[in-house]
Amino acid sequence: MSTCAQSLFGLDLGSGMTRYHLLLPLDPAPGMTFGFVALALGHHSSVLLDLPQQRWRFTGGRLLPVGALQAVGGMALGFLEHQRGLAVLVAAAVAYLVSLHYYGRCWERRAAAGAAC
Repeated sequence: MSTCAQSLFGLDLGSGMTRYHLLLPLDPAPGMTFGFVALALGHHSSVLLDLPQQRWRFTGGRLLPVGALQAVGGMALGFLEHQRGLAVLVAAAVAYLVSLHYYGRCWERRAAAGAAC
């Protein structure tokens, strides 16, 4: 990682700064938006679907439809947050909280009465 192009970007100011920005593309807001969307959509699978689980595996869901929606929806809203600003992050956080409340109530109802939502 200590090549001339990565460490001496100050000698060629215009392209060096572009190269420097390409090396540090971290923006936490789109990542958090992606995470909120993935968690909000993942509540459905984790609460309502009886999926078999294997020992020492942290994945047990299906790619279609929920996994694909998590990936595509999270990525789309992450890019939208990068373009539009924090309003999209706030909307994703609110959607996560609504999902948490709704599926939490479903979980409690299923545990208490054995009935579905």
